[in-house]
Amino acid sequence: MKTKPLNWALNAASLCCIAVVIWQFAHRDRLPDSGFANSVRAGSKVALPDAPWKRAPKTLVLGLSTYCQYCRASANFYRSLIKQSEARPFHVVVALRESPEVAKPYLSALGVDRATDIRTIDLSSVGIGATPTLLMVDGGGTVRKTWTGKLSAAQEGDVYANLGVPPPKEEDAQVVRPQVADGAGLRVAGGQELRDLLAKPDTIVVDVRERKPFQEAHIDGALDMPLDEILSRAPHELPKNRDILVYCGLRSACEAQAGREGIIGYCGLVSQVFGWAGFHDERFIADNLSVLAAAGVHLSGKTCK
Repeated sequence: MKTKPLNWALNAASLCCIAVVIWQFAHRDRLPDSGFANSVRAGSKVALPDAPWKRAPKTLVLGLSTYCQYCRASANFYRSLIKQSEARPFHVVVALRESPEVAKPYLSALGVDRATDIRTIDLSSVGIGATPTLLMVDGGGTVRKTWTGKLSAAQEGDVYANLGVPPPKEEDAQVVRPQVADGAGLRVAGGQELRDLLAKPDTIVVDVRERKPFQEAHIDGALDMPLDEILSRAPHELPKNRDILVYCGLRSACEAQAGREGIIGYCGLVSQVFGWAGFHDERFIADNLSVLAAAGVHLSGKTCK
């Protein structure tokens, strides 16, 4: 007689987890604990250590994140801006919250590592709550214009106009893209293979999302290891003689398309970082949490109790 209420409760918990996963997907480019919206506005003062505002009449601050899909999708635009800045009409500051060990290879993969002023900062300390965000700052450290998200062609033109430089000619806009591993080349586990691996007691599941979404919902028993901690933690915490499954919210078609466009996808970046840490045999979980929950994989987290 208790079976129906129990089933109802389990179904309700699964639906709750699925709803959280959908919410996380919709908000994946927002920084944790930032209140989501940018607090920086035109007229705001921006304080940075070793203030760069006097190096050129205008400074463009690029607030980026390794977790940000729109940052990766905008890489060609950023490369063009950095190239334009080399003539000194404006200065470019690339600001990320990730450590230099992760930020520098990430920027290299995007092809924007030619920037000469790359900084690790708490983006929320300058009022940036969502990435990508561009700030145009004058010589006194006052923000004159802001742009957020993946910009349209018209918005990109507005950035060039405010910086006082012409947009690149069409033939010049075809920036040589860096070689980026095709997302379809990731070792992916799905279907029966995934079920078999999850059933093995010695399989290690590593969740590389940020801490907040991990706390909301994750595969039961998964190790919480955000992207920017892989290099420092993986060599000490992950044995190389065990099967390792990585959960990164993989969308294979999107990763493959990104690779064809010369843009590194998030899971592709994760794979590169694992390689830098000495791991080359990890497999990526093909399904998202909502699909896994519907298939009976047990999830844990604040919303799954």
